[in-house]
Parts: sequence; C-alpha cells; structure tokens
Amino acid sequence: MFCLPFSRGCYLANFYYVRKKILTMTIRNLLNIILKVIGILFIRDVLALLPQLLSSFIFFNNVDQFHDGTLAIALTAIMILVYVFVARTFIFKTEMVLNALRLDHDFEEEKVAVQMHRSTILSISIIVIGGLMVAEGLPKLCQSIYDYNQVERYSYGEIRLDRSKIYTSVATVFLGILLMALQQKLVNLIELKRK
Repeated sequence: MFCLPFSRGCYLANFYYVRKKILTMTIRNLLNIILKVIGILFIRDVLALLPQLLSSFIFFNNVDQFHDGTLAIALTAIMILVYVFVARTFIFKTEMVLNALRLDHDFEEEKVAVQMHRSTILSISIIVIGGLMVAEGLPKLCQSIYDYNQVERYSYGEIRLDRSKIYTSVATVFLGILLMALQQKLVNLIELKRK
C-alpha cells in the first residue's frame, strides 16, 4: 500500500517504522554516543577552567608576582586548548576516533537493543553533567564563603582577602545550571554538526 509520508492512513505504518528504527542500534552508534558524552565532559572541564584563567589575572596587581601570573595564564590557556581540541574531536569527529582506535572491531554482536534515541541519551548526559557541576560547586561555594568570613573576622584587615574561590564556585554553579537549562539547544547543535 502506497501512502504519503505521515498521512492519516499511514500513521500506524510510520509509527512502526520510527519505533523499529529507534529500537535497534549498532555497536558503532552506541560507541559514537559514548564518545560524544566524553566530549561533553571535556567541555565541562573547559568551563570549569575559565574562572581559573580569569582569577589568574589577580597576580598582575603585584609587580613581584608578574612572572607567576604569566606562567599561570599560559598553563591554564594550554590546558584549555588541549581540552577544547579533545572535546571537539570527540563530539564532532567521532567517526575518525572510532576508525583510528578501532573501538568497534572486537564485539561479537553487531546490534544492541536500546529503547532511547541518540538525542535523548545526549540530553540525559548533559543534564547529569550540569547536575554534577552544581553538586560539586555548591558545597565549594559554601565552604569558600565560610572561609572568607572567618579570615575577614579574625585577620582585622591585616591579610588581603582572596575572593577567587568564591568567584570560581559561583561560576561553576552558574554554568551547571546553564547547561541544564540549555541542554536541548546543545543537543540540537551536536546533532546538526553530525549531519
């Protein structure tokens, strides 16, 4: 029976086709998703390094620490570049990674029964990563605020207070919340680059 795609009479046939397509996934596709999730974890680490890079500029307030500030900025920038390269490779060039490392060659089964679409798995992983960032950053933020108040209370203005840990913790929590809020746009971007 011939029918137009997604017409009323062919709804059941189209549903069965889509459902069957989602249910079977090859090992290669599963590894592709896993590599993308690892790439997203590297993006999380890049986002966590950005506040560290910004807090390195504090060293430039003192002329004696200029060399330390330059070294801290250079090392952090190199780490960010390496993480961005690895994240970009894992997210947008997963086929190249799969071929280079031959990850899908030693499996006996060709297909795996998975009842979720690739975008659903990516959405869940982005939400989990954002949640982990919030769960990691919130206790650090509370501890940093507590330490800052203790030093301020007992130093009587003799010690210059460092707020960089507070800023870093706030940025980590904010970026985690932002990841969770914008997860669908990130998944669309990843899926768009895949095609």
